[in-house]
Amino acid sequence: MFLEYSAELLISAALHGDDDAIRERLVREVMRVDSIEWVEATQQVDTIRDTNQSGLLGVKFPYYVGITIGFVSAWGCLPLVFDLPTAEWFNSAYVTTEHPQPEDVETWLEVGAWTWNWMEPLLGTISFQLLALQCTCQMMSHCLFYEILGFGFRHFIYY
Repeated sequence: MFLEYSAELLISAALHGDDDAIRERLVREVMRVDSIEWVEATQQVDTIRDTNQSGLLGVKFPYYVGITIGFVSAWGCLPLVFDLPTAEWFNSAYVTTEHPQPEDVETWLEVGAWTWNWMEPLLGTISFQLLALQCTCQMMSHCLFYEILGFGFRHFIYY
């Protein structure tokens, strides 16, 4: 698609974040440096891309674990707080507090009032910790903290 574009138009499209334009610029650079034709340069760029992507799963794995834990925690806290059988199981396995009278846990809101005694410190602390870390990360990015210390991952904050 970008094969027919002029260098100026290609640079403009690449500066606006067009992935195909960025790739075509790389192909043209490979053509210039290695003195090869477009087809060969395209194959070489494909090889570069494949090599570049080869170890990516290992780098992304901790993020996948974090996403999974976050998703399970976000939805798992609802039955732990508001579902009586789940709350009773959790109480007997981990908390061991006194079970309220049956008339005190007839609705899901009453179950939530009972379980909130042990869930609030955990959920509240985690929520505040995440809020504080997000605030800190944002302030660090505004102060160019990452550039000063030489960290090369400032762009991850925005994506």
